[in-house]
Amino acid sequence: MKAQPWQRAISQQSLKDYVKIQKRFDRELARALQLAANDAAKLIKQLGYSDTFSAQIRRAQYAFHGAELQRIERDLWRSIGSDVRRGMKFSSALSVETNDVIMKFLIKSVGKGRAAIIADSLLAAARNSFELVRARLLNEIPLSKLVYKNEALATKKVQTAINNGLALGKTAKEIAEDVFKFISPKAPGGASYAAMRLGRTELNNAFHTTSIRGYANQPWVRGVQWNLSASHPVDDECNDYAGSDHEGLGAGIYAPENVPGKPHPMCLCYVTAVTASPREFQNELLAGKYNGFLAANGFWSDVF
Repeated sequence: MKAQPWQRAISQQSLKDYVKIQKRFDRELARALQLAANDAAKLIKQLGYSDTFSAQIRRAQYAFHGAELQRIERDLWRSIGSDVRRGMKFSSALSVETNDVIMKFLIKSVGKGRAAIIADSLLAAARNSFELVRARLLNEIPLSKLVYKNEALATKKVQTAINNGLALGKTAKEIAEDVFKFISPKAPGGASYAAMRLGRTELNNAFHTTSIRGYANQPWVRGVQWNLSASHPVDDECNDYAGSDHEGLGAGIYAPENVPGKPHPMCLCYVTAVTASPREFQNELLAGKYNGFLAANGFWSDVF
């Protein structure tokens, strides 16, 4: 068993479309980070107090501006959470559209008459099946917990920067500048890396998981092939997924119900549905092999 050229072409185009979604998220993330950094910069400019003021006044100054910087961080992560959720909806919807393309390729060779009527119903049933998978998946993902965890970690780092600055005798302005570097999208690491790691991972998981769960429901899908992305500088689990014959189906090919999830963050490996050939599909359609799938998706009475 192996993926056919038309099947590979569909999955490769789907990956290209996914990358566009990810790039859109990256731009939205950069805007959110820049707005937060701008707010932090405005706060820094307000720090005009002299270090000759009493320790009590300086402590009050630190407490006030430290709390404001933490508020900026919390607001930033809530914005990031909204952007991630929106990106997940787009990426999971892409898996539905990809399956539509597969189905349309399979049914284009089906003739007219009864077979065409059944094929049209099957197309609608397949989309309905994928949409149900997609809805369940989006409800299952505890994104709020992931965002809160990152928000809490980032807020803790802001507080650590403030505490370290106090211990080193830094001025309030110097401390605020340290925090600004943590938030700014132009600074390496910090909030920008954590946010990108979270967003890219969840967008890709939504795309991947919707695909493999959807394929597992469709009787004309014989297997699912794991394709290695070009973004692996060293071998990891993905190399094994793509290169080994795990189930006697061929290198990198899994039974639809056994495809693994993404093994590491920001993974761009992708899958290809290995289906019945158009001729096999037509024969099985007319033989009634897909009747159970139609009935399970509410199309029985519309066809027979």
